[in-house]
Amino acid sequence: MGSLCSRQKPLCEADAEENAKAAEIERRIAQETKAEQHIHKLLLLGAGESGKSTIFKQIKLLFQTVFDEAELRSYTSVIHANVYQTIKLAQNDIDSSKYVVSLDNKEIGEKLSDIESGWDHPYLTSEVAKEIEALWNDAAIQETYSRGDIPQIPDCAQYFMENLERFSDVNYVPTKEDVLYARVRTSGVVEIHFR
Repeated sequence: MGSLCSRQKPLCEADAEENAKAAEIERRIAQETKAEQHIHKLLLLGAGESGKSTIFKQIKLLFQTVFDEAELRSYTSVIHANVYQTIKLAQNDIDSSKYVVSLDNKEIGEKLSDIESGWDHPYLTSEVAKEIEALWNDAAIQETYSRGDIPQIPDCAQYFMENLERFSDVNYVPTKEDVLYARVRTSGVVEIHFR
């Protein structure tokens, strides 16, 4: 019997150590749970172009201070790229059997088509903005756009085209509204912390 008790004592000490570690882990979990009780998590799932990123930008505008100037300026190239992509989609989706772009605007369209695709667009100059405006205001594009015959064109197309002059100013800094209209393709999981 004496040997049985001596073997039990080391097991009791090991159990005590394990119990102490388990108690410490439980205490930490309880502390973290209490600290995170005020945190609300939101998971947004949806197809591309369904507005998930826009909701995050709206939440940021509502519940955080504001975008700082550096953050706003970072959207300049995004907005310029959105303008180029919008006009390229508008001219590419015209059904040539129904509508014909004027000769002058066709030349502008060809010039704009040579601009790289993707996000590598040059900054929008006032000269290019005037050309884009002329092409956008072409009767063929306006007729196609007004009928909703351009399926790929973003909802923000009209906003971009109405603000071309402002976007092309050399001192342009995007506004909060510009940021909300800006379209950036996001992929993967994006996590944003709000305080």
